[in-house]
Amino acid sequence: MKEKRTYTIDKLPADRTDWAEVAKLSDKEIEAAARLDRDARPSTKTQLVKFKRVHSLKSTDIKQIRGKLNMSQAVFAAFFGISKRTLQEWEQGRRHPEGPACTLLTVINYESRAVERALMRQ
Repeated sequence: MKEKRTYTIDKLPADRTDWAEVAKLSDKEIEAAARLDRDARPSTKTQLVKFKRVHSLKSTDIKQIRGKLNMSQAVFAAFFGISKRTLQEWEQGRRHPEGPACTLLTVINYESRAVERALMRQ
């Protein structure tokens, strides 16, 4: 009988990924490895088209995302390529991010380090 393992959020197993080795892989090698992983198969184009947006961001969400990164409006806007004025209008609820901007903010919220790494490569 298999042993049942439960984890609390503060006792998750340590990440065993060697990110230096991952960084050396080509896109083709990463894609090939993903195809072999039964639990992480890439989505097909047909599946991706069916995805629906779960929610739009509120002004408080945007301010919270920026606050979580401890960035001023000017720094956040410059770093992520957003107009400072647009950011202010989003945070004050006069305008709302749409499409790619909403997606970028969502990714920044959940994976800010990945976005930072990607932007630093430019």
